[in-house]
Amino acid sequence: MVGAIRPVGIFLRQGAAVTDGIGYRNTAPGAPRPVIDACVLLAGGLVASPLVEQARCPVLDLWLTSRQTVFGRWCDVLYDALATAEQTAEQRPIVHVVHSGPPFAPSEPYQDPRFHVETGAEKGSYRGPAGVLRDVTERYEDDAIILVAEAARYMAGNLTQLFSDWQRSGADALIACHPDGDPTGIMLFRRGTLELVHAEGFIDIKEQWLPKLLRTGLTVWTSETRDFQPYPLRTREQFLAASRIASGVHLVGREQGLFAESDRVLGPPQTDRTRRGPFSRGCIR
Repeated sequence: MVGAIRPVGIFLRQGAAVTDGIGYRNTAPGAPRPVIDACVLLAGGLVASPLVEQARCPVLDLWLTSRQTVFGRWCDVLYDALATAEQTAEQRPIVHVVHSGPPFAPSEPYQDPRFHVETGAEKGSYRGPAGVLRDVTERYEDDAIILVAEAARYMAGNLTQLFSDWQRSGADALIACHPDGDPTGIMLFRRGTLELVHAEGFIDIKEQWLPKLLRTGLTVWTSETRDFQPYPLRTREQFLAASRIASGVHLVGREQGLFAESDRVLGPPQTDRTRRGPFSRGCIR
């Protein structure tokens, strides 16, 4: 459903850069642009979650079902959305998994035959999520399109609508938000926007980098979640409930309130769709 689109600010340089090698687009001039060039799963953080402390391993390693880990679920969702968007095998993005290192580093690098997966620790001990993004995507061109997500989430649904919103928005950054305006932990952006992030020091995404984009005059839009729900996986109870969802079991009773974020319980879209999140200078609804 097409809703109001109100862009504010200017766009970064656009065009089809022709580059070779892993980590860059490898398409001929005039060829369709890929939906995304890279995917970054942020699997680190300054403090381990209660779930990681109890499991003694990264959330991505945990088995949601007998056949699928949290990492496997991310790859399935990404693959399905890109296939729908007709992004070819040659255009498939690198999947970067960035963790905090010991004591909860992955026991071995992540792998998936459908993607080139790179697993690595954060370069700095106190970089913050925006700083980590800058470090891991330095090799990409300014107009490369990056998907970033908090890795510790169970993705129910698919990203097809989010990618569609991105393609028609022309924004510099597109944040997936819940119907009440709260961010979902998933966004798309152009690599050049990270030039506003210092090469050293801590910088947060929501509190520092995104407001800096707006002050600079770049375009930040939000896309309301309509066909996916990214359930947070920070506690044992949340993980067990997500495992039930992944197994096709409907949540009942108190389980429905386990995924509250910012003191709100995730639920169906509101009737009033005019509310804005903190970065909604233009909104796709």
